[in-house]
Amino acid sequence: MVLAINAKEIAATLPAFLLLYEILFHPRFYANWLRKHASWSLIALAIAALAMYGKMHGADPMTQNAQYRPIFTLARWLEANAAYTGLIFYQPQMPQWMAVCIWIAMAVVAWISKSRAMAWALGFVLLATFPISFIPKRLGGSLYLPLAGWAIWFAVFFDWLIARMPPRWILRCAATVVIALAFSWWTGREIRGKGQEWRVAQATTNQVLSMLEHFDYRPPHGKHILFVGSPYKDVFDLLFLANLVWNDHTLNIEDANMARDHGADHSRFDIVIAFDDSGGGLTLLKPRHPSVPPPTRGTF
Repeated sequence: MVLAINAKEIAATLPAFLLLYEILFHPRFYANWLRKHASWSLIALAIAALAMYGKMHGADPMTQNAQYRPIFTLARWLEANAAYTGLIFYQPQMPQWMAVCIWIAMAVVAWISKSRAMAWALGFVLLATFPISFIPKRLGGSLYLPLAGWAIWFAVFFDWLIARMPPRWILRCAATVVIALAFSWWTGREIRGKGQEWRVAQATTNQVLSMLEHFDYRPPHGKHILFVGSPYKDVFDLLFLANLVWNDHTLNIEDANMARDHGADHSRFDIVIAFDDSGGGLTLLKPRHPSVPPPTRGTF
């Protein structure tokens, strides 16, 4: 549990999945049930609660950043989860009422089929996004955890649907193929034409990574570093790449494009590194005092 939270804060919801599983599949509420089934889930829940308290109220809390400051309202939860559900169905502007209808339909199907697995998967879908349901929306990689719940729900649903067909293997095989082709067509329709966009994004990442690897300056420990002129907009990719290359957890790295004042006040930083306008290399703008080597240039 500790390792999972350190990897990604959204893992704080994992104990809720475990407890929901125990409640649905071992529905006996007494001391022996707690001891045999729920004790480890409750321990994990306590660890998650302590970790989240530290993230929100400890030293340098995440809530100081406006991008992580929660607003605990039903309206915020509905807005966020409608967007997350829309992304699963390749509908970036899904109305909230449509998302609610999808969740209700999933619950009704789980009740009709008497499927505990589908009920658990629906709970998985709605609980997994809790850490990102009250802050400004987080799309993309933040949804890898609820995606597992969606996959489980649809897998169990189609298995139940096909099992209700006449017991002839050729019909069931045909139904499976039709479902697979329909989903392949739907997915392909939505992502068709985006190959060039993805290739450009990958080329940018490869170029920035090469610049960092060929940059013949290594920041001293514990320094506050600013990158200016980054090719990235509204993403933290540069910070991830710099941390990957330098592998120094004492460094505090910022991208001017993501900073509140866009890095205008260079005096707040120990080191300032600029991307060339041509995109061909990096230049060390700061420091410039005698005790530090002259500005260094790394080329790509």
